[in-house]
Amino acid sequence: MSGENTEGKIEILSEKTLSSYALERYSTHPRIPITVAKEYCKEVCYSLNDKKYFGIGFKNDAGGFELRKPIF
Repeated sequence: MSGENTEGKIEILSEKTLSSYALERYSTHPRIPITVAKEYCKEVCYSLNDKKYFGIGFKNDAGGFELRKPIF
């Protein structure tokens, strides 16, 4: 490690088509039709403080993701 403090920093590990039942169900909670969520969002695997998570990601203009999940 380069001595850089990574605590609190989100690292994107992978992205794929939205397929998790839990995330699909969550996307409909704010009344977003699943067809719209699948078109514009991705299922994103990421790490935060050395733990792995997954959530719904929407690409932002900076090339990163706006992340959402039920407990985030």
